[in-house]
Amino acid sequence: MVLTAKANVRLKHIEFVRLEPERALAVLVAEDGQVENRVLVLPPGVPSSALTEASNFLNARIRGRTLAEARLELETALTQDRAELDQLTQKVIAAGIASCPAAKTTTGS
Repeated sequence: MVLTAKANVRLKHIEFVRLEPERALAVLVAEDGQVENRVLVLPPGVPSSALTEASNFLNARIRGRTLAEARLELETALTQDRAELDQLTQKVIAAGIASCPAAKTTTGS
């Protein structure tokens, strides 16, 4: 079952799964068990290690936050931590942020 996350749902985890060399699936898991999947277009040459690093970076900052809170936190953290992240990892994180709507209210199965 896949549900579109509501704005007030608190996030638990995000994972990136490579589908093709330039596409990945972003899997967002909420604390209440809801799951949302988004397909991301990756920049050419993104190694699997950048997907793992992006997941680790995001998971350290999103747990317990709503989508809106997470987006704000991530935009701030990405600006502050830019020197610690390589350019391709930054692009994966930015794509992940862009794919997460701040407030969607449609549900389904």
